[in-house]
Amino acid sequence: MKTYLFEKTGSTNNELKRMIEEGAAFNGDACVALSQEGGRGRLGRSFFSPEGGIYVSVYVEPDMPPEQIPVVSAIAAVQVCRALDSVGIKAGIKWINDLYLGGKKLGGILCEGIVDKEMHIKGAVIGVGLNCFPEGTRFPPELSDIAVGVPMVDEKREELRQALISELRAIGDGTAPDWYLYYRDRSVVLDKRIKVIPNGREPYFATVRDIEVSGTLTVETDSGEYVTLGSGEISIRPEDGTF
Repeated sequence: MKTYLFEKTGSTNNELKRMIEEGAAFNGDACVALSQEGGRGRLGRSFFSPEGGIYVSVYVEPDMPPEQIPVVSAIAAVQVCRALDSVGIKAGIKWINDLYLGGKKLGGILCEGIVDKEMHIKGAVIGVGLNCFPEGTRFPPELSDIAVGVPMVDEKREELRQALISELRAIGDGTAPDWYLYYRDRSVVLDKRIKVIPNGREPYFATVRDIEVSGTLTVETDSGEYVTLGSGEISIRPEDGTF
């Protein structure tokens, strides 16, 4: 398994996907950048990626049926938390795979499926961005109230980067420990009131009642209806409604 290092790139996910398409990257290979010019989150959103942060993508081909590949997003959140644990940072998980610390976003994960010539899903590129910056790095004003950074010296940042690559590779080689109980334990939404933002429908408020082993979220709406969420977004910010 190889690790490719870039001083600067548009997106580590894009770089790794390009190498996979060219037949130059395989299960367990990783792409690391010291900064990104086009960091991406879910739904095509930009991801603040200044020099000195942690930007890693790993390609995995987990031994699971194709229909279970979406669960990789939740497993990845657990593996990232395990890596953070190794350097003394106890992060929480906001469904499905945002990393939180002290009520603010510490980082995000973008999983993108990789298909074969018959258009069957064969694996996933897992991209991780963590706000672990050199001392003095500042967020732009629009992010300062919702994101959190952890100042880190170069040596500790490299330790975390290597732990992150190792933990994500474990998803592809079958050595990752069971994720489900850990995920529930680190959830910052279980039993909490949230705002549900479905794809193409009006938002509504609900309380999270359970997290399923499939990675879906079971919520109870204010009218008492139980709904299973497999996609869409949720918000835990008080300014987004009455909590």
